Amino acid sequence: GVAVNPSDTLTLTPSVSGTYELIAINSVDSISQTLNLNVVQPGEPLLTEFLANNIDGITDEDGDPEDWIQITNPSAVETVINGNYFLTDDPGNLTKWALPNGTIAPGASIIVWASGKDTPAVNLHANFSLKEEGEYLALTKLEGGTTTILTELNDYPKQFRDISYGVLADLQTFT
Repeated sequence: GVAVNPSDTLTLTPSVSGTYELIAINSVDSISQTLNLNVVQPGEPLLTEFLANNIDGITDEDGDPEDWIQITNPSAVETVINGNYFLTDDPGNLTKWALPNGTIAPGASIIVWASGKDTPAVNLHANFSLKEEGEYLALTKLEGGTTTILTELNDYPKQFRDISYGVLADLQTFT
């Protein structure tokens, strides 16, 4: 622990993802808060937004209002995708659908249609769709035989018609 005067602030910059516990104690009481913190490495993408009940929103190349998943590169380094990033709705199959080779520029995003059409090379259609009532959703990376979960929603809450779910710019969850 680090002592902080009542009028002071303490800024910490974690370098690894993990669970952190913040504890504040004074002469009267104490309070603690547990945070699960995902530290983004330079060039690593994040699953930042999705829409699981698209009725009147954007449409794919066929004119279908398919569900979609947004993947963002929040860093200042280009994301290089070489068959090593995956999306899944199945916690038992973390490499269910491979993102095709390509790049995501710093600060840019891509949309993957969660349509079940499975056309990765043409307009990025995943081989699964999203459930309105909520389910598992993750972006993973396979490297050296090890699969790492980069972003995980286990299980995301019930979704509503034409309302997306995601994270704010500072990566706090919002609806």
